[in-house]
Amino acid sequence: MSKNKSGKREEDYQKFWGIYLIPANFLSAFLSAFLGGVVVRSLWSSEYLFLFLMMFLLIILSFVFFGKNLSKKIFFVLFILLGVAVGIFRTDVVLRQSQNWLEGHYRGQGRVVRFSEVKDEYQKIYLEIVGAKMDGRQRAVSQKEIVIFFAPIGVDYRYGDYYAIECDLKNPEIKYKKFNYPRFLASKKVYQICYQAKVRKIKKDENNFLIGVDVFLHRRIYRGGELLAEKINELFAMPESGYLAGLLLGGDSRLPEDVADDFRRTGMTHTVAVSGSNITIIATALLSVGLFFGLWRQQAFYLVIGGIIIFVVMIGAPASAVRAAIMAIVLFYASQSGRLADSLRVIVLTACLMVFVSPLLLLYDVGFQLSFLATLGIVLFYSPLAEAIGIENDFLDLKSIILVTVAAQLGVTGILVYTFDSISLLSLPANILILPFIPLIMAGGFGATVISFILPTLGEILSIPVQMFLEGEVYGIHHLAKISWASVNFGNVAVYWMGVYYFIILVLFKFLKDKIGKTVI
Repeated sequence: MSKNKSGKREEDYQKFWGIYLIPANFLSAFLSAFLGGVVVRSLWSSEYLFLFLMMFLLIILSFVFFGKNLSKKIFFVLFILLGVAVGIFRTDVVLRQSQNWLEGHYRGQGRVVRFSEVKDEYQKIYLEIVGAKMDGRQRAVSQKEIVIFFAPIGVDYRYGDYYAIECDLKNPEIKYKKFNYPRFLASKKVYQICYQAKVRKIKKDENNFLIGVDVFLHRRIYRGGELLAEKINELFAMPESGYLAGLLLGGDSRLPEDVADDFRRTGMTHTVAVSGSNITIIATALLSVGLFFGLWRQQAFYLVIGGIIIFVVMIGAPASAVRAAIMAIVLFYASQSGRLADSLRVIVLTACLMVFVSPLLLLYDVGFQLSFLATLGIVLFYSPLAEAIGIENDFLDLKSIILVTVAAQLGVTGILVYTFDSISLLSLPANILILPFIPLIMAGGFGATVISFILPTLGEILSIPVQMFLEGEVYGIHHLAKISWASVNFGNVAVYWMGVYYFIILVLFKFLKDKIGKTVI
């Protein structure tokens, strides 16, 4: 049992509902209650808000007037109520911002504030518009709003450029009951869509120094990613070039549709999607390279952090990549410092900070949910499972790969089945076959690509073995995907099945913790 700074053991503290009343658990209770408050306000209308605000006021008054006489148990309950109230209040503020935007024909100017998101047949452009006329009515001049419009692929909308725009502004609609599109966009601070957009680039000098520096740095790093993708396409054949570009730069849009479908059926899309798994692979590859060149593990860790930050900016810093990077850095630090079991509170704190900034992430962004639950699954289950089977003499890190894959899969399976009504039965064997070689492929592919800028012939020679490995992986994924039962469809999965699944997962975690004696919380 651990001790605090005064030397007092946890078992010397009071217990309440089976929880030791130590400062760390007060924080955990507040954070968990905050997430609960976000869920409450996301699902309930604001007519209940007054009651919770009164509860919040009561908590504050209790602290002010009666704090010295309250027992720790009452303080613990107050921390929970305070967390719920803060979650409700913060979510209500964001929901009110996302409502009552004026629809109509818009005519004005806007600035591209995010890098475009390229899909199969179009690209999504994020534009910040200010003021201007709508159907003869005047919007407030200071009223800023980020909107999106859809443009053909191949048209270059550069980050920071200004455009004159004319379009029909409409509020997004819910088209699929399991996907609340308006609130998903609101989690990105996007509240309307520009339809039938007519845009024209205009010349406008940037007077804000900080915006100018931001645009300059983002454009340079992003251009580096574009040059890297172009060189990969020159060195490697398709579809292997699309696979390598996805590994290094994120995104499965570069893969042919039939190959992308093979990746989905085998549960391997995470290797080329901008996700926690993708960034963890990059971190592992950078760590291996650093250690190979003689860096200490601590020095290699800083190389990993710098590489992740550059990678996120290079691919345009989409919100999904930022979230995945934060989760991956926290998890990577915990695993490298040998404190994986103690990192649960850090993971929850990280998630709460992200949810506080954008509360609608919690229920309406599947990318956030998958990143958080996969990380949570690894934190909760990796250490007990590793102790149960042992990972000494781990050839090619196979045991570690299996454990990480199983732990992450335990975390995300419930939300995957509910959201997509299907699951890949071959995800585990596919990961075991594919993942051990990915760090080698990424290091070799990146090295060959960079060298080819300086010594083209040498780059082509170095790309040959990488091409062979890539072909082997694509070939293996393709044949696994041909198995008839590779993916199972469950039809329309009800939400309560997801609740049952995660209840079973909690029971399993409690069993492993008690049996193996691995203290996680």
